[in-house]
Amino acid sequence: MACEEVLTVSKVSTEPPTDYTHGLLAIETSIADQAWPEDVTPVVSVLCFTFNHERYIRDALEGFLAQTTRFRVEIIVHDDASTDSTTTIVRQYQQRYPSLIKTITQTQNQYSLRGYAFVGDMISAAKGRYIALCDGDDYWTDPLKLQRQVDLMDADAGCVLSFHPCSFRAEESGLTLITPQDMKYVQYDYTAENVLERWGIPTAAMVFRNVLPILPPWFAKVASGDIAIAMLLYERGTFRCLEERMSVYRLTGLGASSSHHGEFMLQSRGYLYAKLNEHFNGRYEDQISRALLRVAEYHVARDGLSSASGDPREAMNATRKEGTGQIIPNLREIEVEVDRGKTVLEAVKKIGVTEQAYYWIVAKWLRRRRPQRRPPA
Repeated sequence: MACEEVLTVSKVSTEPPTDYTHGLLAIETSIADQAWPEDVTPVVSVLCFTFNHERYIRDALEGFLAQTTRFRVEIIVHDDASTDSTTTIVRQYQQRYPSLIKTITQTQNQYSLRGYAFVGDMISAAKGRYIALCDGDDYWTDPLKLQRQVDLMDADAGCVLSFHPCSFRAEESGLTLITPQDMKYVQYDYTAENVLERWGIPTAAMVFRNVLPILPPWFAKVASGDIAIAMLLYERGTFRCLEERMSVYRLTGLGASSSHHGEFMLQSRGYLYAKLNEHFNGRYEDQISRALLRVAEYHVARDGLSSASGDPREAMNATRKEGTGQIIPNLREIEVEVDRGKTVLEAVKKIGVTEQAYYWIVAKWLRRRRPQRRPPA
């Protein structure tokens, strides 16, 4: 009996102690079971954006709570005035984990009032050294996701953004189909041109350094906030990709990207690329213009905006007045309309061209609207 007691004491003594006073645990521990003092700053801030996700938000929250880390995590959930039971579900989780989950519950839908400006508010409120993103209808599948990405970035001080491939989940007629994302959509040479043209990095895969305290005003109007954030980080460091699939992108038709097609896509990408060109003071103008054209060719063909193949030469010909060979619309006409407050798409439609030509025109307009160069510091 005495021998058994000695064996028991010896076994316990080999386990690493749980010490929350130094900001780093000896072993990975479920964040739901961690008990940090209030004065310990989170290493990662998880930002979750949700609206009417009552069918899915539990999966997102459970994916956060399943994380095992050696560091403190905070979870901030922004509920944009949901009209279903999302608010109730989020509140229940917050009450169960009050030191881990913080909620921002809107009474008026902020997106309808001021676009994506609330994303900047959340980033500004984040205390973590790193920020992880996840929409309320997506979810994480690997409990070591955050630990892996933080380990990678801690070891590489020059890395400003890390990510990984995802799996796509589609549900129809009671059937669920899970499809792994091809690595070619997330792993390539991360030039400005490639990031803009080949973007396939899932929002729920992104972990980036908290170095964007203030987002530019134009961010509120972008439709692809993940691309905008990546490009705002572009000159601050390198991008790194892990090969593990650690999240699921749910094809529900309820997410922000569900409307990214047709004329909306043409207009939103044109706006984003033009604003990025201004943000970088024209330093990547050629890359941005080339990416703009190639993205256009793809979407013109995919979304059936014309029967043409999307060949740039055909797009150019589509802008010529019949029988005269004169290229229209005159780019100066577009500039005048945009200066009057119209979007590029509105200006193009007023002057009269096909959607097939739209992206080519925007690219030419972008190049012509080269921003005023700032004098060297």
